[in-house]
Amino acid sequence: MCCSLFTFSQGRMSKWNFAYQYDLEDELWAKHILQTDGDSIAVWLKVDISMESGLLQQLMQKQYWYISYRMCESYESKNVVFQHERTLKAAPYSNHEILLKFKIPKPNTNTAYLFIKYYTNENDDEYIHDAAIKIFEKHNYGDIMLLNHKNKYPYFERYVNVNDTLHIHSNNSTSIGIKYIKYTFNIAYPPQLINSNDENELSLEPDSTASVDNEDEIYFHKKGTYIYCSTNDNCHKKVISVTGKYPKLTRLKDVADPIIYIATDEERKAVKASTSPKKKLDDFWIDIGQDKELARRMIRNYYRKVEQANKLFTSYKEGWKTDQGMVYIIFGMPDKVKRTDMKETWEYYKKPNIPALRFDFMARLNTHGDYYWELNRSKDYTDVWNGTVELWRKGIIEK
Repeated sequence: MCCSLFTFSQGRMSKWNFAYQYDLEDELWAKHILQTDGDSIAVWLKVDISMESGLLQQLMQKQYWYISYRMCESYESKNVVFQHERTLKAAPYSNHEILLKFKIPKPNTNTAYLFIKYYTNENDDEYIHDAAIKIFEKHNYGDIMLLNHKNKYPYFERYVNVNDTLHIHSNNSTSIGIKYIKYTFNIAYPPQLINSNDENELSLEPDSTASVDNEDEIYFHKKGTYIYCSTNDNCHKKVISVTGKYPKLTRLKDVADPIIYIATDEERKAVKASTSPKKKLDDFWIDIGQDKELARRMIRNYYRKVEQANKLFTSYKEGWKTDQGMVYIIFGMPDKVKRTDMKETWEYYKKPNIPALRFDFMARLNTHGDYYWELNRSKDYTDVWNGTVELWRKGIIEK
């Protein structure tokens, strides 16, 4: 659990360590949705409680949670636009998740940062956590919200499975436009390959367009990227539709593709060209593991990282295909994460067989109004990438 201070310091947020926000095994872990609501922004938090059953039941039964929050103009600025604290009534979202909602004023600047601390009550520092939310005018919040089909609560994921059904909700629009892109987006290239990003995929024209009425059911009948636009929304809401049980991978092709980060070109081509691709994929893991039990453990460890990358980094494409997803899969969760307005830096401490590392990701905006993180690549990563991939292939990396 993140060790947080009760009061907000006046230091720059760029100096803080945000690595905990990528720790899916943390005891309290939150996702957020922002939706414009008149002159305000509605902030929805879904808090996932990962504790043993007794403590889980205790926290799930709490009707009220205490939060404090502040908004700053920049990660670099000490200037606090406003700050507030309040008690919120919690709604059960699932058997291990709660839902919190409150409103904040819209920022007057194009960029603002909301920092939230949430805990069980004002005087209890045993279960305390925080969330730092980057707010871009008309990009990180908008008018459109997708809702769960059953309970009409906000839907927090950036992905759905083919044949899933959601509801669409807007506070202002009676009609909502949909853009559909069926393009299969590229897989991230290793960090040592310079000028490897395909700019064409960031400016794709939609394959089809349609419109739906506010409060309609939305049925995702095929794989692809769906972009929702209202009159005043500038295409805020995006979701990708995938097959199988995403973020887990179940179809053979979906399972085979992620080995690209640790397989040779010959090995990948052999799996794709085989008349028995499942057996060939099994043979790949057994060949590099040299032992069936070790191969099983390697499969379990590797695809757990792929699933975690999907949960954390899915944007306009699957999380494991993104630059951050690639680094997360091979090197694991960073030890330290620092942020500035348009950059996020991941630092890894020195480990056996792996030196200390640093990766810089720059915030980019694609033509669909979506911010994504692009890795600053360098040939200097060649040796450490090849060495770490070799550790994966020997089964030395366990998580």
